[in-house]
This record gives sequence, structure tokens and C-alpha cells, in this order.
Amino acid sequence: MRAISRRIGRLESSFGAIETEDMRRLRERLEAARRRMRAWRALEGIPEPVDSGVRKDLSGQTLTEILRGGRERMRQRD
Repeated sequence: MRAISRRIGRLESSFGAIETEDMRRLRERLEAARRRMRAWRALEGIPEPVDSGVRKDLSGQTLTEILRGGRERMRQRD
């Protein structure tokens, strides 16, 4: 797994983390859906779900950072 992470890290650093138009639209749609769910929960009196420690906003993170974060969370669970 580490070898794959290193290779992905090298590829991302050489190409740069480029946000495409499709990725931007998807991110905007997800944010809008989260806002609608938050408003609906408030209207219905439903409490917000408990944060599981997983970052919800992964924009700005490389794939390598996401994988490392997941491994760290798994270590903390044990």
C-alpha cells in the first residue's frame, strides 16, 4: 500500500491537483445537498448526526493524504 501511495503522490505532484469543471459542479451539488439536509433536519427537529471523525470536505487534499488519513483513523480505532 505504501508503494502505491508513493507512486500516486509522485504522479499528483508532477501533474498537480487540477480541479476540472465536472469536479467543481459535483462539489457544488454536494454542498447544496448538505445545506438542504441541514435545513430539513432543523425544520423537523432532528439533531445533526454525530461526527465520526471522517473529514467531510476533502477538497484540497491529495489522494495520498486521504489514504493516510484513513489509515490513521483505523489505527486510532484499534
